[in-house]
Amino acid sequence: MGNQTTVAETTTNTIAGSQTFADVDLRPICENMTNSEFRAVFATAQVTAVEKLV
Repeated sequence: MGNQTTVAETTTNTIAGSQTFADVDLRPICENMTNSEFRAVFATAQVTAVEKLV
């Protein structure tokens, strides 16, 4: 890829001073809580689920 670096599901270049604008979806993940609260609840549920698999 030359001067490209893969970041998550997008690609950015490594040319100093170049700019690329990205639209970021800031809508809430869940309508009942903030994104931060949702991520905390999800992380706890994920740990519980993994513990049940082990």
